[in-house]
Amino acid sequence: MVMRRQTAKPPRTRKPPSASAQESAPSRGIASAPLFWSVVCVLAAILGGGALLGSKEIYSLYHLKQEKDILARANLELQDENQRLLKTIDRLQNDPEMIEDLIRRELNFVKKNELIFLLTSEGAKPPTPVRETPPAVPAKGKAGTRRQ
Repeated sequence: MVMRRQTAKPPRTRKPPSASAQESAPSRGIASAPLFWSVVCVLAAILGGGALLGSKEIYSLYHLKQEKDILARANLELQDENQRLLKTIDRLQNDPEMIEDLIRRELNFVKKNELIFLLTSEGAKPPTPVRETPPAVPAKGKAGTRRQ
């Protein structure tokens, strides 16, 4: 096996292209393409517009989402109440026991031959019945009447 001796080679340097070579060869860099610059300008406009208007729009969107959530909860509550009322309507139309119970509670009706016992605590006075008195009729010639 033969060993070769390695010698240090000078670094390669690139020769600058001549002026005629630059003019004749088309540039292939991405930065010179018109499509690239138009995309950059559009993105800059979008980002600039977003910076100016975005904070208001994001804040408005946040509040709209909160309002939507509140309205959705209120809608669910109203649907539950609607279902409850529909059941009550059905029972009022078809259940005689419900009708009787409602009349007894709301209008204080009693059945025929039914006795009601009112219990009071010790030392308490029984309730006194309220008597209706006819309204007082003002007498003629008293104060408050006009003479002509």
